[in-house]
Amino acid sequence: MESYNLNKIELISCIIENTYSIKKSYISKWFSTQEIQVEVLTTEEKAIYKNGALFEHEAIIHHTFREGYKTRKKGEFTMKTKEKSVWKCVEYEMDGKYKSNEIHVYNSRNDLIESIYTEYSQSTYKYLYLYNEKGYKYKFIDYNGDISYYEYNNLNQITKKTTLNSQGQEILIKEFIYNNLNQCVKIITTDKVNSKREVSAYKDDSYNNTIYMQYCDNGVEIIITYEYKYDEYGNWIEMRQYRNNIFNLLRTRTIQYND
Repeated sequence: MESYNLNKIELISCIIENTYSIKKSYISKWFSTQEIQVEVLTTEEKAIYKNGALFEHEAIIHHTFREGYKTRKKGEFTMKTKEKSVWKCVEYEMDGKYKSNEIHVYNSRNDLIESIYTEYSQSTYKYLYLYNEKGYKYKFIDYNGDISYYEYNNLNQITKKTTLNSQGQEILIKEFIYNNLNQCVKIITTDKVNSKREVSAYKDDSYNNTIYMQYCDNGVEIIITYEYKYDEYGNWIEMRQYRNNIFNLLRTRTIQYND
């Protein structure tokens, strides 16, 4: 579940979120055909919070590649000590057949330090995250041996991410540009392998949720815009996504607060 920015998280007890893809369909009426938009449910999620922290998460995923095929994912903390905590998420087919699992390990500051993904084929992918003395991530090690290094400004915002392959060669550089509200408004990506340079632009609303994103996909300019409806605490309860002005995604949330 993508939390975005949650306000008054200490009051939240449960979030129920549904995601719909918007598909075109056609109906015939009086010798004519009319195009309509149909909401297709893709994900049902439920997250339980305790004392301002995620405690349990469950999702039902409706896979679009096979009609009627669904899987269920359930995540929860399986261990919590002063030194670290372990979150485990297992995905099953609806008949109970194992599909995959994820294990995420957090340190005492609740920083993610290790992720392990295992597929039904028993292929395993491991990721490591390292932090500096201030508690900010400075190094990420991918499962294939690629290493990313992070640089920060005096406000502890990421300004640069440099990725090296397993041979130590620079393959990707990302530079982050901020406005005077300290919001990231531009990301410049330099792909040294394919000799490409791309610029992505962003704009956030007053709740720090993204409302505009512009980037290139294989040389084609893509513009994504978002519209939100908020509750009294400033948390969104509906999000509409438009891709090049075409409505293509809907998310709805029901947020339960403690009295």
